[in-house]
Amino acid sequence: MTRTTDSRLTDPAYTPRQVAAIAEASTASVRHWFAGYTRGDVQYPAVVPTASPPGSSPLRLSFLEMSEAFIIARMRKLGIPLQRIRNAHEFVKEEWRCDYPFAEKRFAILGGRIIHQFEEQYPDASSGAIAVDGGGTSAEPNWALPGFIQQAIELFDHRDDLAPHWVERLYPRGRGAPLVADPLIRGGHVTIRGTMLSVDVILRRSLSGDPDELIADDYEISLPEVRSALEFARAA
Repeated sequence: MTRTTDSRLTDPAYTPRQVAAIAEASTASVRHWFAGYTRGDVQYPAVVPTASPPGSSPLRLSFLEMSEAFIIARMRKLGIPLQRIRNAHEFVKEEWRCDYPFAEKRFAILGGRIIHQFEEQYPDASSGAIAVDGGGTSAEPNWALPGFIQQAIELFDHRDDLAPHWVERLYPRGRGAPLVADPLIRGGHVTIRGTMLSVDVILRRSLSGDPDELIADDYEISLPEVRSALEFARAA
């Protein structure tokens, strides 16, 4: 498999709870996706086997693993079964010889096509389709990812300097919101865009009793930026 040389994308940096906050999923779900789980006497493997050392505790996830969780969470919200996502991820990973297929720029461009290939080779009517008809002709249909997933992918910035073109930045609450997760800033934890100021710092100030207006004044940021950070941090 191809591997990026930038360790800031692949080093363990996030707890499952932090990933859950960014992906808008439950902490238990994130653990299941990356560590697998047992139900009754059945052991279910991870959707994305984590690159963390085997048996390492506590579980820590990388920026690229967090980015994949962001997409998996959207697939789950569409009702796509976890086993189907697991199989699709493995298929794309093997086809592209890529460690983190959902976090690669090719998935933004060719995701619908490769997922359609997976669904043609491994049909499952009970699971519903991941790829949808995006137009084109009957001879050459333009297969696409569902809009909900594509909208999530559009919140990624992908690196263009080196292949593979991994996600290098994520806007977890939309490009119009003042929040960003960038592995070059504060270890990839969510910050106010254009600053080194993490949402956790703002939350601590608020919990200590400081009013929003004072926090904004002290850090020279806007009141809406303070409130966006607090809304995110309190939901984590």
